[in-house]
Amino acid sequence: MSLSARIPALLRTRTTQLPALARLTTIACSTQNARTPEPVSDASPDPRPHHAVVSIAGQDRTGIVNTFTNAVQHYKANIEESKMAILGGDFAMIVYVSMENPQDAGALEAMLNDKLPGFSITLRTTTAPAEEHPEQPMWTISVEAPDQPGIANAVSQALATHGGHVHEMETETNTAPFAGYALFVLNGRVSMADSELDNISEALTQVEEKFGASITLDQISRK
Repeated sequence: MSLSARIPALLRTRTTQLPALARLTTIACSTQNARTPEPVSDASPDPRPHHAVVSIAGQDRTGIVNTFTNAVQHYKANIEESKMAILGGDFAMIVYVSMENPQDAGALEAMLNDKLPGFSITLRTTTAPAEEHPEQPMWTISVEAPDQPGIANAVSQALATHGGHVHEMETETNTAPFAGYALFVLNGRVSMADSELDNISEALTQVEEKFGASITLDQISRK
C-alpha cells in the first residue's frame, strides 16, 4: 500500500480514538479536582455541666462577694452551693459552681486572683454531687459543752471509729447564759450503718462524760 493510501486509514484510526481519549482525560481531571469528603464526626458536645469547688480567704472588707459573683457571671457559671463566714479578721468562703466549658475553670481562677490580690484562692474541679452511703440512715448531731480543747476531735473520732460519715459540720463558741463561761456548740449531719448505732452512741456517751457535754442524735426521716 502506498503512503498516500495509508494516510486516510491512519486519520480514521486517530479520529476514532479521539472521543475515547477525551473521555479518559475528562474522567482524570474530574478525579483530580474532586475533594475528599471530610469525615463526619459522631461526637457531640457534652451537654452535662462541669463542676468546681472554689475556696477564698483573705482580710475582711466590703465587696468580696460581689467581686466573686461578677467573675462567676462573666464566665456564665452558676453558683450551686456556698458557705461564707467572717472568721477572726478574715472573710472565708467555699463555693460549689457549675460551668458549661471546663476550660473556663482556669480562666475563672486567674480572674479571681487578679481581682482579689492578697487573697488565698484555690479552684479544684470536681464531679457532680452523688449521694454518699445511700443505704445508710442520715442523722443530725448537736453538741453543747463548756469550751475546751479536744471536743471536736473527740466527737469526730467517735464517729469515724465506727464508720460514721460526716456530711456537714459547723461549730461556734458562745457565752453561756447565766453560766459565766464560753459554750462550745457543734451541729452537723452524719450517716451511719444501723449496725453501728449502738457503738457510736456508746462512744458519744463517753465523750459526754469526759467533757461535761450534752450530745443529741436525731434520725432524719427518709423521703
